[in-house]
Amino acid sequence: MTSGPHGGHLSKGNLLPSNKFNLRGKAVWIWLFFSWLVAVDIPLSYFPLPFETKLWLILFGWLVPILVALRLRKTLALDAWTVAPIPSPALWIALSIPVLAVAIRFIHFGDIPRWPLYDEMINGYYAMKLCQHWENRLFFFWTQLLPFMIWLMTAFFKILSSTLLAVRLLPILIALAILPLAYGSVRNFFPRSTAFLYFILIAFGFWALYFGRMAHQGCLLVLWEYLAFFVLGKFLNAPSEPSRKLWLIVTGLVVGTGFYTYFSWPVVALLVFLPVLVTSYQRPCFRQKLARSGYFFLPLLLMILPMLWSMGQGVYGKYFHFLWAFKPQTTGVQQLLTVFVCLSGFLWGNQPPDFYYGPIWGGFFNPVSGGLLVIGLIVALSRVSQNLYRWLIAGLFLSFLPTLLSGPPPTEMRAIQALPLLTLLAVVGLESLLSWTPAKTRLLALTAILLATSGLDFIHLEKSRDFLNNLWGFQKTRENTLAFQSLEQKYEENKEPGVILTHFNALEFRDPALQVACFPFNAFDNPALAGRQATWAAITVNIHYQPFLAKRFPEGRWIWISRDSVPRDINYEGGLMLGIIPITDKTRPAIQTWEKADVLFDSVIQQTMDLPPDESRRKAIQLYDQLKSSLPLDSLVRSCYWELVFTLHNWENMYGKPSMMNFLISAQAMLNAIQEGYPAAHFYNELGTLYMIEKKNDLAEKAFRSAIRAPLDLTPAKENLASLEGMKGKK
Repeated sequence: MTSGPHGGHLSKGNLLPSNKFNLRGKAVWIWLFFSWLVAVDIPLSYFPLPFETKLWLILFGWLVPILVALRLRKTLALDAWTVAPIPSPALWIALSIPVLAVAIRFIHFGDIPRWPLYDEMINGYYAMKLCQHWENRLFFFWTQLLPFMIWLMTAFFKILSSTLLAVRLLPILIALAILPLAYGSVRNFFPRSTAFLYFILIAFGFWALYFGRMAHQGCLLVLWEYLAFFVLGKFLNAPSEPSRKLWLIVTGLVVGTGFYTYFSWPVVALLVFLPVLVTSYQRPCFRQKLARSGYFFLPLLLMILPMLWSMGQGVYGKYFHFLWAFKPQTTGVQQLLTVFVCLSGFLWGNQPPDFYYGPIWGGFFNPVSGGLLVIGLIVALSRVSQNLYRWLIAGLFLSFLPTLLSGPPPTEMRAIQALPLLTLLAVVGLESLLSWTPAKTRLLALTAILLATSGLDFIHLEKSRDFLNNLWGFQKTRENTLAFQSLEQKYEENKEPGVILTHFNALEFRDPALQVACFPFNAFDNPALAGRQATWAAITVNIHYQPFLAKRFPEGRWIWISRDSVPRDINYEGGLMLGIIPITDKTRPAIQTWEKADVLFDSVIQQTMDLPPDESRRKAIQLYDQLKSSLPLDSLVRSCYWELVFTLHNWENMYGKPSMMNFLISAQAMLNAIQEGYPAAHFYNELGTLYMIEKKNDLAEKAFRSAIRAPLDLTPAKENLASLEGMKGKK
């Protein structure tokens, strides 16, 4: 093995003469150290220990031994490792590993997660809008999502007959594209055996399998990161100046396009730029230095000019201000805790909050791979005088920089660019461990380690399935799934599209999941179906409208999709109902009226999606107020309109600026809904609750009794009335 141009490859000369070391003793020490790390990581990863206990265990069971190992790295020979000579695998093994890597990515296909996550549906929403009408924009949603993932999803929506299939297939293909790039990028800097081991850890490691199921911008960044490392290696190892210039231009193009993947890409760009800067500085004169850097910067600048232009056209950076950690209300202790919780997710996991993409059973690296990572980190620190390892350590710091600078909620997605580098450290640690293992047991040790770490990661992936399928209750995931299943079944009966209206339900505000899922057979949304006549219509509304709609449309079918989905104690409004109505001469006028209202409701959503939640809610309140005179005088439309107005003012009191005015407007909205729309039980129950807050107990009692007498009452009106009467009895 030969040394690379920047100290990448390690030769046998790196191993000090055996007569200066007791190889058996060194092997015992390094294996004991590795075993200790694994033993400490097991309770940290898999046991529900109190937070204080974990801190003490991390300090004295993990951090102190690592510092001691750093101090004694020469005694332990951790600074004298070499690439262990591993026998070349049999041909059938070498061929079966890539095949298994591909096959495992399709295990539970469409079931991890079963229903797309919120961020995936936001990407899908904008992809759907681009299918309807292309817009020359580079930033989407209030978080100013970058466009590559959305553009790719748009293409998949146009090609495939199912948006859900597109959302699930796209990340799988990204994950598959990562595999050869991961091998090639490592092979540019390390021997073939190192690249092969790296490929195995990526092929069967948890984080690569886990994120390979998510159509999220961060996962696309990882693909671009490997691509950037691959072309950077080609540039550094180019045999001639012409080819070096060519690969430098390609590197600039890749780094420039990477800015369209995810907001943390600048740290990867800086990491790639560092060796380019070093090689440019090594040129003999200033003109050559400038020319060398120009081959990189001119393509990069060409790629990011559209983004710079877009930034100059409007307000940019609101989301970064939202994420910025150093605000007056954030204390140093809070920020340290946020950073610790995020970083701990990589090795041990943490308690998953509602908003979470991290691991749920241990960390991204299990106790075995985590122990290897620590050994690799010690080796890298021992070799920090070499350019390659200096670059690797700098890369880790840069990769975690977004985490250090951003506040809660702690999410590992902001540091996703660190995962390829951490995996490389794990491989370095594995080869260091094998270097001091007797040759006759080396293959057995390697097999045992790979089986152990892969087995733990497969179990972790399996445990993640239920977690992801129950993530974020506000998405109404189960209701959306049941509604979609019924609508898809209706479409499959005769392959006739329908008119599916999704903006009548306050619980679906800013959650486009059902709309995106039904896009392929929704004649109301999909321009590709413009020439086909819809024969049925569907709508999701509150369950308490069922008696009124069933009387109005006896030919309709009504499905209570929240019946078994949400516990009654938190589903005080009764939940959602899916209505499916055939389009006939009798029902067409009403459905056309609903279509006009849905367009107006959708216009509010479109105007508020690019605003932060608080600002969006207040803007929506203004826009709905302006819509009032434009809405048709239809009982369902009016009921849903006032329900939306009530919900927004109620949210403002809970999450925004609470005021008595919001209570008064909410109460008036319920009165208007009863007078202009359907006198549904949930309107009376909400009205009674508001009257209780205003100390108008007589009116509250009347409202609760009206709810109980309604054609359908699935609210806690009886319990509320009993509580009110109990309060009167105490007086």
